[in-house]
Amino acid sequence: MVLEIEAILYLSLELLHDSALMRIFSSVDRKYFIPNSYLENPLDVYMDAPHYIGFNATISAPHMACTDSIKLVIACISAIPNARATFTPQLQSIRHRIWFGSINSPFLFPIYQNGRTIGIDHIPELVSQSISNVAESGHKALLDGNVLEFLVADGRDGYAMESPYDVIHIGAGVSELPGKIVSQLKPNGILVAPIGPEGHQIFQVITKISQQKVTTKTITAVRYIPLTSANGQLANR
Repeated sequence: MVLEIEAILYLSLELLHDSALMRIFSSVDRKYFIPNSYLENPLDVYMDAPHYIGFNATISAPHMACTDSIKLVIACISAIPNARATFTPQLQSIRHRIWFGSINSPFLFPIYQNGRTIGIDHIPELVSQSISNVAESGHKALLDGNVLEFLVADGRDGYAMESPYDVIHIGAGVSELPGKIVSQLKPNGILVAPIGPEGHQIFQVITKISQQKVTTKTITAVRYIPLTSANGQLANR
């Protein structure tokens, strides 16, 4: 599995010296999240490159999926006391662009059995595709138990109905700190997002101290497609 390879590559990071985290990264095969119709060779799913999955959407390259996962794990550990020790936090998180969701299932499986995660997208077909992908990958129990749910909604607005959240992850670029989404965090909740102009974002971890105050930690420079409207996304299809 590609995620097994990714985990080995990231063993130099202290975080992955934990056997539970190793299990997270090796629990789902990437092939379940890329339609074969967009591949010249089925083995291309394991290339370290982004892949098209339809509707002007892509799934991140494996190294970015792994990097995203690590940052999100760190955020969750920071937001939930003793989360690293127990790996069963009462956690709610929201993933705004679920076409990057190949990391959703392996990340959630060992950790969030007592928590809840919501993935949203504004393209109904991608939501249906994500549900099918998770089921086919062997983790249908996450869906059946409402541990993981995918919904059709505009990621630019977040999903206030289930707020407040411990952790929010935005898997597409935003030009500036999204106040509407930050407001959906709990006190001391964490937002993980690529922020900045298109093609030149900075991956940041934002901690909400209060409604008026946040702290920001810069991680690394990244390039993400923008968080946009459904019409904007499909315009050049």
